[in-house]
Amino acid sequence: MVCEMGFLQRFSRDQPATWAAMKKYNPRYFSIVGGGITSPDNLLPHGEALFHNYLTGLLFLQAEGVEWSKTVWLPDDFGHDSQLPVTLVALGANAVSFARIPGACNQGGNFVPTGARSAYEVLLDETNGGLSFEWGAADSSSIFTYFMPTHYSCGDSFNHVPTHIPNSPTSAAQCQSPKTCNDNSCQLQAFIDVRAPLSVAPVYFVPFGDDFGMPVLGLLESLEVWNTEHYPKTGVYAVASQFDVFVGLMADHLQGHPHLLPHRSFHGSTPKTSFKPTPYWTGFYSSRPQLKYNHYTGTRLLLGVETLDLLLESLTLPALEPGQLEAVWSDLAPSTHHDYITGTAVDYVVENEQYPLGEKVLAGAAKLQATLLSSLEMATDGFVFNQNGFALPQTLVQVAPSSPLFHHPLAQRNPDGALVFLADVPAFGYSVVTKKSLVAAPLAPVKLQTSPSKLVLSNQYLSATASSAANWSLTSLVDLATKQSVLSQGNLVEFRHDQGNIYRYGFEEGCGFDPYTVKVLTYAPIVVEQGDLRAKVQMQLEVSDPSGSFSTRNYTLTYSLSATEAFLRMSLEGVALPSSSVLTSFSFAESISHYTHGTPTHWDRKEPFAFGRQSDFLVTMEATHDFLIPESAGGDLLAAIYHPASPSWGVIDQSLYGVLLRDSPGGAGCPGYGADGTDQASHLINYAIRVPSGLTSPSTGMPQREARAYHTPLLVATGHAGPSTHYSLAKVTGNDMVFLTAAKRGSFDPTQAVFRIYNPTNKNVSVSITFPKSLLNATTRVSLATALERPLKTLTSVHEHTLTISLANAVTTVMLENSK
Repeated sequence: MVCEMGFLQRFSRDQPATWAAMKKYNPRYFSIVGGGITSPDNLLPHGEALFHNYLTGLLFLQAEGVEWSKTVWLPDDFGHDSQLPVTLVALGANAVSFARIPGACNQGGNFVPTGARSAYEVLLDETNGGLSFEWGAADSSSIFTYFMPTHYSCGDSFNHVPTHIPNSPTSAAQCQSPKTCNDNSCQLQAFIDVRAPLSVAPVYFVPFGDDFGMPVLGLLESLEVWNTEHYPKTGVYAVASQFDVFVGLMADHLQGHPHLLPHRSFHGSTPKTSFKPTPYWTGFYSSRPQLKYNHYTGTRLLLGVETLDLLLESLTLPALEPGQLEAVWSDLAPSTHHDYITGTAVDYVVENEQYPLGEKVLAGAAKLQATLLSSLEMATDGFVFNQNGFALPQTLVQVAPSSPLFHHPLAQRNPDGALVFLADVPAFGYSVVTKKSLVAAPLAPVKLQTSPSKLVLSNQYLSATASSAANWSLTSLVDLATKQSVLSQGNLVEFRHDQGNIYRYGFEEGCGFDPYTVKVLTYAPIVVEQGDLRAKVQMQLEVSDPSGSFSTRNYTLTYSLSATEAFLRMSLEGVALPSSSVLTSFSFAESISHYTHGTPTHWDRKEPFAFGRQSDFLVTMEATHDFLIPESAGGDLLAAIYHPASPSWGVIDQSLYGVLLRDSPGGAGCPGYGADGTDQASHLINYAIRVPSGLTSPSTGMPQREARAYHTPLLVATGHAGPSTHYSLAKVTGNDMVFLTAAKRGSFDPTQAVFRIYNPTNKNVSVSITFPKSLLNATTRVSLATALERPLKTLTSVHEHTLTISLANAVTTVMLENSK
């Protein structure tokens, strides 16, 4: 059983003869469980990067003639996305297994409020628990799930005697090892005694094999001893096999007894239906932010390149050569690893392997982008390209003074020479920009007022005030549509002496998360940009320690407001204090009862959960994607936080907290768990706050679209892109909540066009998608497919250039194939 294709790929090159012999046993005796080029974290990576991790692995397998088992192995992830079934079902997987969940013995501590029960305690309860269950997401996605109760390497205790191990669900739940075994048969019996009371079928799975572990010597001989001496008495026959075989045996048994398999979800209301796979460890959400930035930025760049590549192909213009794009994706895919994007590798690996590889991806993606744009440079006009799968009306665009658009009269010219103007651009497409086609400036321009002690930024949607007396935090944010104050205070930068480690914040284990005693010196605002379309202002904060425990640190705080955006952009740039977390907070007039946030491929709605051992900071930090929206007890949406790459946000009473910077060498308060976590580099962290007027639930798709538009700017280039002034690869009609998230040529067959469709509603909806004639015509074969580009069924609801499709799940993939 092999999980990570990266290791297998290297093995195949180093040991070709052995690899050729192994392949003959696939899939019956040699199976691929996992299938990604690496074993990914499933909380932090971009959803499309997760898909490409498995696509990269599958490309290798297909080239070698090896089958994937359609099972996913995530043994070492530090907690799990509540909506992970969305991702796995979209991949085409039929089962998943993991070993780390909240409360498990490998967590190191389960600091939950009195009366609360962890996921581990729930699953190991002999009355209402169980190791196997059908795990459902908020949409209709669900997948067979198996939890490994005594970790993924429990079988490696074989041959070590005497060995002390759990021998019942109770002892396992209490992290006790009361059984002393002096032979392997004794251990097998203990494994059975833990699993049998928690199994819905007379089939038990015990994993053998640890990180970089060698095969267990004498395993087959030990199983033969068991079968000879103990099978006649116990009726349990032991075999050395794979996880996918276990899944098949379970499916065979449950086919006649489907009621035996519990259905669980994050929002299950009873012990029989609940499964909450976070929080496990959360400090890694903000550790080493450069790794997160490189991953998210690289993914978005490559998604844009994919769309440009398909757009050029549809216009019969020169596109990329086969393999060019996949080569850069293969460099990005490792960043999904559970010790890469998380920042939990040792310092040497981070600094000498992960950082350079991330920079290589950014450079490679930028080079491909430039190559594609050069194919469009056929005239002297400019054009604006939108890689998002939804139209962007009246959207701000910035170009350099070398652009021929520089002299257009409706543009704002900045002191640095940049040009800013507004444009309307269709989904997955472009608009040619001329003097006549430029969008007029909005009626309400941006206003900026500054003094040494105060600044005010306003547009047609909001008015924001910051004060030097409050360290340039927001002392007021007014929603101009309602004239209501949104915040009591916002963007208050706070410094905590974080004595946690690379995995866990100090508040999680009670190791220390006290406020740093610092002196903050503020400086007058510097206006960077001021005009009708956009204004930007920067302030310097000088932070020192009266006791002299660290040298003075300087931070740059930036506020930026655009005329057509209902949110205030912010950033903080600087170096974390030694052993610290640098946070920002936004406080509201009323308590936050619920919040919604983005996940890698969907969204979820949760209640605040007090977690940890720091009395003044009990919080569950969430691995948020794109947005976080707090709600009042009455269900009002209080605001929205948008961010591109700073995914650690949580709720305490009336406040939202986000961790922006972190230095976590560990050791002082909590053990380091292997990784040092030192980060004394300067980082630029971007985020924004949106006023509530016009903000709607994620079920409408509105905050997802706005957040993506925030962090994925329009691209401007010289040239005319085709025969029309507007061109789009696809347009969704029939439901304005649904939008497209990816457009690309096929990874296995470049003649195919692949589109990803996102349905945020958690309902079955029908939409129509119109494509260019070159992509969809009377001879096109249209298929519903997995995200791994494996066809599921032929779609026939096609009229001229429009496909009508019913969307049952959050993520759907369709493929268009034209004969050439």
